[in-house]
Amino acid sequence: MITVTNLGRRKVITVLPDERQETLRQFLSQIPGSIRGKIEEVCIDIKPGFIAAVEKELPGTSIVLDRFHVIHDANRRVDEARRIEQEAARKPIPKHLFLKAEERLSEKQRLLLDHYLRLYPSLREWYWAREQLRRIYWVKTKEKAREQLISLARCLLASDDAALNDWGRMLRRWQEYILNYFHHKTTNAYTEGVHTKMKLIKRLSYGLKNVEVHIKKVLLSFIPAAMLPLLIHHTFG
Repeated sequence: MITVTNLGRRKVITVLPDERQETLRQFLSQIPGSIRGKIEEVCIDIKPGFIAAVEKELPGTSIVLDRFHVIHDANRRVDEARRIEQEAARKPIPKHLFLKAEERLSEKQRLLLDHYLRLYPSLREWYWAREQLRRIYWVKTKEKAREQLISLARCLLASDDAALNDWGRMLRRWQEYILNYFHHKTTNAYTEGVHTKMKLIKRLSYGLKNVEVHIKKVLLSFIPAAMLPLLIHHTFG
């Protein structure tokens, strides 16, 4: 499903029944022109179909690739490299050491990580790239972030590792969408909170086979408490 929210007002707008590009385009095309003209940014996951739909139906709107999904994608790539190295060496390589932010490592963990990076040099490049990508989000200006992102992509494209080359092409391809974060520092943190609540509803319902029922339960759960008496009166009055 696709969750559509108003990040500025922290409200759930709707939940679409699937992730197809056509479904999203149909929803966006039905937004009234008076509202469409006020939409400045759209923050989305790293999905080409989402980008294509927004560009088609909301031309001129700034598209932001969600910061947390960009880092999540980086973590996924680093962990895949760790897993491949682990299978080749037939020895365990601790996952948490490679996925934990460098500044959050204890001194003992830092020493242990250095040990594994010396033992498996191929992983050093992956870990370095992930940390460089994280640090891009620490800079204050879009111009500085652009310099660092271009430099990182070039390093990855110059690597002898084909998988790192693929990552570099991805960063270069989505460069502007990543850098649009620096306009207003917009993220999908609120939407992720909505997803957490949706998962809780699903667990409390012991699973939901009917998508429409699930969507109705989700939307009902986000109705402000002050409006519930009015809703009940309208339904049973």
